[in-house]
Amino acid sequence: MVVTGEMKVTYSAEEKKQLDRILSVFREYIRAHWFFDIIYSEKVGFIRIKVEDPDDGEGLIVIRSAAQMMDVLINEVINDVRFEAETEEVRRRVTKILGAMGPDAEEYLLFLDRYMIDYPHNAIED
Repeated sequence: MVVTGEMKVTYSAEEKKQLDRILSVFREYIRAHWFFDIIYSEKVGFIRIKVEDPDDGEGLIVIRSAAQMMDVLINEVINDVRFEAETEEVRRRVTKILGAMGPDAEEYLLFLDRYMIDYPHNAIED
């Protein structure tokens, strides 16, 4: 990646081709993801942003190469796997605990199902 005097980013032709190819195969994954997006700026290049709170700056990553793009996307997949495993483990543990309620547990199991759909974005208001 080269930055010109006008603050315009220029990727080499090969690097841009690799970046575009990576984005094309991850396009649906990125589109469906609830946490991040990858955008392009002529001044900065490809940028990974947090969708949840794009102003906080923490989730902003300027992507300077195809290798970095892969690093970013692989880490997103790793985080998804961790999140999914965590969600399933929470469901398994709570279901086991609620099982002690016998038939009365059904109402709370339905609550758990609804709760986990929005996890971790939900909050129970009094």
